[in-house]
Formats: sequence, structure tokens, C-alpha cells
Amino acid sequence: MSIVKMQEEFTLQGWTVEVLGKDYGEDLLVRIFEDGEATPYTFYVQAKSVETLSRFVKKKGGHLRYPVNFDHLQHWRESWDPVFLIVWDRETGAVAWDMIQEPSLPIDTSGKKAKILIPRANTFDLRGLERIRAKTLARHRRFSREQEGSEVLLGVLSSSMNVEVSCNPQSGILVLEHEDGSIQVSLFGRLGRIAELIRESRKTTLENALEVALQTLSDVIDSIESGKPHEVEMPDGTTLTCRTADELNQYLDSLGEIEESGEPCA
Repeated sequence: MSIVKMQEEFTLQGWTVEVLGKDYGEDLLVRIFEDGEATPYTFYVQAKSVETLSRFVKKKGGHLRYPVNFDHLQHWRESWDPVFLIVWDRETGAVAWDMIQEPSLPIDTSGKKAKILIPRANTFDLRGLERIRAKTLARHRRFSREQEGSEVLLGVLSSSMNVEVSCNPQSGILVLEHEDGSIQVSLFGRLGRIAELIRESRKTTLENALEVALQTLSDVIDSIESGKPHEVEMPDGTTLTCRTADELNQYLDSLGEIEESGEPCA
């Protein structure tokens, strides 16, 4: 009943609503439309219904204390898309909500379950839906804000150290080129973790690990360009014969997928 109630409200707003299966952990996926046009902004809803909201109202304070499991809380906090906990009162029809990742009040983690403190002022009317929209857009746009901040930081670093700075955040490479021609390379993200694994397995320095990795990759590329297929073992135990650069990219992508999933990779 709570899901139906929320579907109706979001649909009246002109947004689309997809009801998710039980395996997802969230109940609804909502896409925001503006003037009838789809936007790239979506959010998840964890819908809850209670007999009466008054049961969860804190005696001193105008907010609810709704309990959630810690594993669910961690899952929602790690979600890229916003996740809203929306609670519906079956007795009065009142609805209260809050965003899990950026709650209005600090989450109480002192008990066996976490307590989401939902202000009663977070109503599910037109003003409340507009606030949900604003919070969704703000969270989605944080990536562009972080990118702008990184570019400013790189500019300050370049001028203060008098070096040429280039950075590829997707690949995880930061390069500093000094006036004397020397180059300093720093790795981060997925590439940094891979280099660290190589360093640990070979009991060497990070610089030597990077040199080994680049030399190995160079040898493979030379082999392919000379017309000699290069065989590599896939994470699932099968053998892949790389005859082109595209096939080599397929192999490297498979390693990236394994690394990001957290599964062990030899």
C-alpha cells in the first residue's frame, strides 16, 4: 500500500516509477522528468508503512526514529544514486522521508540497529517533492563539482611547484614534469592498487613494479604488432589469444572487472 501511494504521488509529478524486485533491496526506482522530458537524474526509494507514525516520534524533538539494519545502511550509503527512506502512516495517510546518504539529522548508531532521524517537516507534498528533486540533482552533480575542484587543485600545484601537471582520473595516473626534464609518476585508484599488488608479490619497490608492468605490457604489444599472437590466462581459467589491440583491451577490461568486484585475481 505504501508503494502504491508513492507511485501515485511521483506519477502525478510527471516522473516515471519502476517497481523493483525483492532481490534489489530497494522498492522503487524513480526517474525525474522536467517539462515532459527525461533527465539523467534518478533516485531509489525504500518504502515503509507503519500503523502510526506517532509510535516512532521522539518525545523531545520533532522527528521520527526509524530503525534500519546496519548492513542495509552501509549498502545505501555506498550507492551512487540517492536513496530515500519514505515512511507512510496507514492510520492518517501522513508521509515522512529523508535521504540516507545526506540525512537532515545525524544517524543514531548507538544501538543494535541504526536509527534514521526523520524530521516531521519532511512532508510528502509538492514542496517535499521539490526538495527531493533538489537533493537528487545536488547529489548527481557532485561529480562535476569534484572534477572542477580537482582541476583547480592541479592548477595550484602546477604554479606552486613550477611543473607541468597532467592527470587522468579514470586511468589513475598523475604525472609531474619538472623543468630539468625529470618525470614523476603517481598511481591511484584501480591502477594504484594493481601496482601495489605487483609490488607486494615481487617484494620490490613501487617504481620497479611499475617498470615491470609497463615492460610486460610493452612486450605484449610488440608481439601483437609483429603478428605473433599472445596467449594470456583469463581469470576464469580459460586461455585468450590476443591477436589485436582490441583483444588485449578485452583482457585488461576483464582484470578491471574482477578487481572492482573484489574477487581474487591471480
